[in-house]
Amino acid sequence: MSHMRSPQLSRRTFLVGSGVGALALGLSRFTPRSAVTVPPVKVKPIAYGDFGDVWREKWRWDRVVKGTHNRTNCIAACSWDLFVKDGIVWREEQNAIYESSRPDVPDFNPRGCQKGACYSDLQLAPSRIIYPLKRVGPRGSGRWKRI
Repeated sequence: MSHMRSPQLSRRTFLVGSGVGALALGLSRFTPRSAVTVPPVKVKPIAYGDFGDVWREKWRWDRVVKGTHNRTNCIAACSWDLFVKDGIVWREEQNAIYESSRPDVPDFNPRGCQKGACYSDLQLAPSRIIYPLKRVGPRGSGRWKRI
């Protein structure tokens, strides 16, 4: 007999969903059915001339800020341009702000490693640790407890 995996559902998601559903059912009892009218929704159509307009809208930013990545065993703290949209970093580019050391040596600009370039992906990754944890099992067992 094969075992089928059920989709992962956290306790928090289940409780929040159940609470919202119960609230909606409870509040629906207090709404007089005859008085409920839904006004028509007026949506302003977006006028796109061609596919280029859609592409340009995707690459529009609220602001560009300067940033750096400091990691363990990193001695550089390289400069990066961070492209922010709705308070979230969506793109990073290496920033070429360093002077050439000598004319006979290749230029180091722009400077930045791939370890730093992945930071914008890691800040919202599902595997990100957002609470302090304490190991409760033997090392390597993967058993942790929230502090």
